[in-house]
Amino acid sequence: MWLELSEELPSEAFVLQDSYDGRYWRDLAPFDDEGVYKEGRRWFIERRFYRAVEKDLDQPMEALAKARERWKASALTDYQYVYWNSGSIGLVEELVVVRDGKTTESYVVQEPFPDFGTQTRTVDDVFAAIESAWDGGAAAIQVRYHPTLGFPESTYIDYDTRIADEEWSHEIVIPPGTAQEALKRSKRLWRRVDAGDYQYQLKFQSNLAQWEGRVEVTNGVAAFVSTDSKRPPEAVALVIADYHSMVENAIAADQDVHFAYHPDSGMPTFISIDWTATFVDGPGHQLWISDFTKL
Repeated sequence: MWLELSEELPSEAFVLQDSYDGRYWRDLAPFDDEGVYKEGRRWFIERRFYRAVEKDLDQPMEALAKARERWKASALTDYQYVYWNSGSIGLVEELVVVRDGKTTESYVVQEPFPDFGTQTRTVDDVFAAIESAWDGGAAAIQVRYHPTLGFPESTYIDYDTRIADEEWSHEIVIPPGTAQEALKRSKRLWRRVDAGDYQYQLKFQSNLAQWEGRVEVTNGVAAFVSTDSKRPPEAVALVIADYHSMVENAIAADQDVHFAYHPDSGMPTFISIDWTATFVDGPGHQLWISDFTKL
């Protein structure tokens, strides 16, 4: 794919963004010196939208203050979001649950490597980390804020160029909101995917059992092609759309649901359902879906 700015536009003042639904946009990269952006083909998306937008020209602290005001105006104190974090702890994908402005739960969607733990934050904590970096004179800070809700969509901080592995990168890939809102976006994205026949890895965990297996979907029919010895005989293989129905039914039944999906394809990657949330480690289960392979 080749995209090029008009000759009248200065390439250093613009950044290219893409979207899969025309509503949620993300930065891809700045244009090169000649105003050109190149990208390889992605098989799993039928259509994407692109736009070139001017970079934020506000001074850093002014941009931070404006973004904070937009976030405060959203009045979101109960929400969940998913972030990718990379730095000295490796790569982490985590779902964070915030209630009354405080983190109450977090779930690792993708295991960090190496596993040195995670740094769970509310959106307000991310704002505080950015402000602290500016106040502390960090060597490099790059932040992109959501244009309407104001939360930091993408943050990169290099605290000291003389020290290795102290950089911090934090990208919110599923925006703050409810599980129902995340489900709607996931279903909308997945409908655009021409999946055909495919396989995926499934991990199941509850307070009573834990097992893994690989599922193959052929002509719309799912079956296990391999599992460990712990898989119970009543376990049923599902197509991806069945997981959407599972989450939808749990939400309709007013169960405690947390949900993550792949930001490009919409494929569910993590589901947590607790139908008796008042019990500690009570009835409920968690699912991880990974290693999607098109056949």
